[in-house]
Amino acid sequence: MKRRQSTLLALSLALGAQACAPLTFSDAGEVDFEAHRSVYVDVRSGVDDPVSTAYLASELARSSGFEIVTTDPNSAASVDLFVDLALTSSLEDDGNIRYDGHASFELLSGETIINHGDENNSSRSPNEAVDDVLDDVSLHFIAPYRW
Repeated sequence: MKRRQSTLLALSLALGAQACAPLTFSDAGEVDFEAHRSVYVDVRSGVDDPVSTAYLASELARSSGFEIVTTDPNSAASVDLFVDLALTSSLEDDGNIRYDGHASFELLSGETIINHGDENNSSRSPNEAVDDVLDDVSLHFIAPYRW
């Protein structure tokens, strides 16, 4: 009986060890960061929006594949990222206000659209809704990785 239990235990451990084989995760990125090393960022929300522009630029500088991220329109960036940002609010059934952020973005090289998309995010705070939707935009430009 003990031998049978020992054999069963050894077999279980051997099968379990195979189930823990390492996995590889990778993301090549949405943009060819070798060709496009720098980006100019401009977030527009009906008027000039330096706070949202600065926030998105800092997120891109932290986690994107761009080597240089700038908000200076006079810089010579290889691509331009334009984001149209809208924030709306609505009253929920429970009496709380919900803020909905919507961002449409285009990454341009001259007149050529390299990448584009739309993101939406909601929150009970207007600042959090804006930050969250801009975080979603920045995820499109995450640096390539392989684990």
